[in-house]
Amino acid sequence: WYELCDTAFVEKKLRRLPLAQQTDKSNTRNPMGSRSGNGKRYIQKIAAKAFTYNGEGGNPVTVFLSDFPILSSDIRQRLAKTCEWESVFGFLNNSRRNNYDENGDCKNQGTADPDVMYNQGPGPFSRFYFYMPSGEEVSFCAHAAIGASVVVEQKNQMNATTVDNSNFSATMILSQFYAGDSDTLVQTTVRKQCDGTDAEAELILMDEHATLYESDCLGEESIHDLLQDVALSSADCCESSSSSSSSALNLNLPHGINSSVARNKTLVAVDSVQRLHEASNPPDADRFRRLCDNIDSTGLYLYSKLPGRPDTYECRQFPRASGYPEDPATGIAAAALAASLRSRKLCGTSLDFFQGTSMGRRSRIGIRFENLNHHNNCDKTGSDEEECDDDLSKEILYCSGSVTILSEEEIEI
Repeated sequence: WYELCDTAFVEKKLRRLPLAQQTDKSNTRNPMGSRSGNGKRYIQKIAAKAFTYNGEGGNPVTVFLSDFPILSSDIRQRLAKTCEWESVFGFLNNSRRNNYDENGDCKNQGTADPDVMYNQGPGPFSRFYFYMPSGEEVSFCAHAAIGASVVVEQKNQMNATTVDNSNFSATMILSQFYAGDSDTLVQTTVRKQCDGTDAEAELILMDEHATLYESDCLGEESIHDLLQDVALSSADCCESSSSSSSSALNLNLPHGINSSVARNKTLVAVDSVQRLHEASNPPDADRFRRLCDNIDSTGLYLYSKLPGRPDTYECRQFPRASGYPEDPATGIAAAALAASLRSRKLCGTSLDFFQGTSMGRRSRIGIRFENLNHHNNCDKTGSDEEECDDDLSKEILYCSGSVTILSEEEIEI
């Protein structure tokens, strides 16, 4: 087990433990269900779906949960490759929870371990690592973060505002986690109805510290090649002079650019929902990856506005190289699109993005904007848009979705 872990981290902790604790080899189960002793170590493996719609659809994610110390990157990569979709490794500071009382309030803060990381609110921090099924580690994955947040807070309710510890009937749980090895803290809110329905999680993807990035126009040839790979053409885009008359109203749509609040996604506005759903998976995965690499993109994000539904879009994402051809729900892509629309004054403060419909896995991603000073009184339908302050540097972007937990098992590593 020592060899599986981050060696420097283990050595540091062993130096700080009393000798009796260093040599304790008893077989004990910790709050997350992991067991150690007899040369074996167990972690929890939870299957979930994020961004579900009416209990269906959603983007699968596998959540691996363990206490500190942190598994080595080699072990994380090996486990990630056993998953069909993205996975997230949650390492929780359970060993430090004795610093918190039953209400989640910090005890003896003046004399507590100086290495303990205290939240702005009660409770210890978690650390999430995100992986593709190819074994590639990525800096962030929204649907995996949302799924993991619900799973973690179902098991650890130290940050609950109102909570019944017996059956996870929390009305609202506030927490934060570190993304990977970075110092980036991501704030999440988990809500669950007391009637046992699916939980909903919301996380901040853009604030004064994380802003929207947009590239210049990528060029007709690059977009043409990408569209050709998914059986579309420039004539299917809203920016095309040969498309429907509605295109004249959409000339300012974000199109043919890379947009990012976390990782670059190439935005392409398709003229109709029908043509959007007629796109097909790239026939040559290696060629598609090279096309994305040429423009520094992690995926092609097609979108079309749903008629008669304000600020509601149908979308499809074809990832650069994720181990699967199409993604049923992509939170960071929807967030990037929403931020690009918002920066052009083309939407209100609340948007819905549907994805996965063509795959038979219709999913919903919710995006909302809120003024940093919490005094944005704009109409969320967008009807009073001219009265809004559309400076994105003064707004927070929230991404939300429902989560269904499918199964849980304990595995030996």
